Amino acid sequence: MKTKRTLLLFIVIFAVFGLACGFIEPLKEKIAGTGGEASAQAVAVSDKPTRTPRPTFTATPNWTATPTFTLTPLPTATPMDTPTPVPTDTPTPVPPTATFTPAPPTNTPKPRPPTATFTPAPPTATPTPSFPFKLVEQYQNSTTSTQLVMYIAVTNGSNVPIGGMKIIGDHSPSGAHVESPPTCFEWCAPTAPGGDAKVGNVKFEPPAYEAGTWTLKLVDGGGALAAAPVTIPVDPANPQWYFLLFRQ
Repeated sequence: MKTKRTLLLFIVIFAVFGLACGFIEPLKEKIAGTGGEASAQAVAVSDKPTRTPRPTFTATPNWTATPTFTLTPLPTATPMDTPTPVPTDTPTPVPPTATFTPAPPTNTPKPRPPTATFTPAPPTATPTPSFPFKLVEQYQNSTTSTQLVMYIAVTNGSNVPIGGMKIIGDHSPSGAHVESPPTCFEWCAPTAPGGDAKVGNVKFEPPAYEAGTWTLKLVDGGGALAAAPVTIPVDPANPQWYFLLFRQ
């Protein structure tokens, strides 16, 4: 924009200068011609009295004023409305909490040397009751009889029958309690003959053949337990006969 204005200014000045030169040249020629004629007339009338010369006026060229370019200021931007800030809630400061200052450390007591740990002795095994008689044989076989019969043999170490002993039986779940007659001093209770025949010196015969378990105890004449109890499950749907041998 500034370059265009400067170029336009030079063009205007050059045009004015050219016009002025064209106007001045003819004026100079006219003035020169007028001066020659005056000289001739002066020679011709040299004898006449000299006139006072009239003053000549030189035309002053009309100079065109250099145009002044006024810069048009750019429109000033209209400021926009400044938004009014929305007031925010100012948080209420929380009062500082009390800072816990730990107490200075106390003298740490030196650990005491460990004392000897008492190691209890291993528990001793509970002694198994000692009985004078021991069950050395238990046998059973099927039968067609509906009567439950158990053959009992009580002997010494030489397999000689010992009399005066008794079998006491308790049934579960019926709770039946049955005692056999005393044992004989001879073989008085043989089983049925056959390949598996046995012989005892007392029979244990409950009055009813009930399903459940019989617990048998061998006791001496004073009622003291002479051997460890023996449990025998029975089932009338599968009848069996039984044989037990207690040896001293």
